Amino acid sequence: SGVFAQALTLGKVVIVTEDTFISSELVRYGSGIAYRYGVPGSLTEAIKIAVNNIETMKEKAQKTKDLYYQIHNPKRYVDLLLELRI
Repeated sequence: SGVFAQALTLGKVVIVTEDTFISSELVRYGSGIAYRYGVPGSLTEAIKIAVNNIETMKEKAQKTKDLYYQIHNPKRYVDLLLELRI
């Protein structure tokens, strides 16, 4: 998701649905929490956990934003396309 990538490169804490590509990225880079879509109370619980741990999550988000941007940026995208020689 573009919104997810933007949030990570800006050092923002995110809440995403479990069992998705985005949640696997979240596990790799941190700075947020996942909830189970369709399970009553799951989103509410995720928000509560995020609020209770916001400072730790903010610190992790700030530490990972540069790393995420090094991998996911316009120049790297163009370079990958050129390597593929489409």
